[in-house]
Amino acid sequence: MKFWLYSVIILLIISCTKKGKQNNISEITIQNYSFDFPKGYKKVKQNAFNSYVGQISSDSITFIFHFSTHVKPPVISVTQFFDHKEWEPGVLLYIAKKRHIIGGIIFSTPRKATEKDSTIGNGCDYIVNCKFDSVEFEAPIYLPKNMREMTISVDTVFGQYRETYISNDPENGITGVFIKPIQKNTGDNSEAENLSLTTTNLTGSQQKEALKILSSFRLAKSD
Repeated sequence: MKFWLYSVIILLIISCTKKGKQNNISEITIQNYSFDFPKGYKKVKQNAFNSYVGQISSDSITFIFHFSTHVKPPVISVTQFFDHKEWEPGVLLYIAKKRHIIGGIIFSTPRKATEKDSTIGNGCDYIVNCKFDSVEFEAPIYLPKNMREMTISVDTVFGQYRETYISNDPENGITGVFIKPIQKNTGDNSEAENLSLTTTNLTGSQQKEALKILSSFRLAKSD
């Protein structure tokens, strides 16, 4: 009898605890996606052509959301930086200033810089071998500051591609996510609608709260 009574009491305590936690959480939906926000956050949609944009704010944290077919990742990853050859303009400018060479340069695949490469470019992140006619030389590549101070994690969940951004400087850097659906049909040329949800101007504890909100991502329930 006592065991049964204790079991009932424990179940009641667990039930009340769960209800208390649920009462402090509010589900907020941004088109196809939902997140759990603490009570007190409000979503305000702003007028925009062909986009779903706005803010989700509390008294101390403001998230900016943008959902449309033309949303791009708010932060470029190191992989994208090299895949799209976004390092080339900076290297070409360096070569033009240091060696007075403009155009006609063939680049090798960049490699990570070592301590010995400080003579080529102090504090550089990568080195690329360059060839102009019969002359070969090396040039430094510097990653953008926001890329150096950012941790970007990539995963797939619920059939969606997700990038999570965690700034080492939460006050000035970006904390957020970029989410887009993974197309199952490779022959489908239709543009998918992507979501960017970001915030900044955070303290360390506020960044933890923001990351907890972002990690609660799931597909919105269809009507």
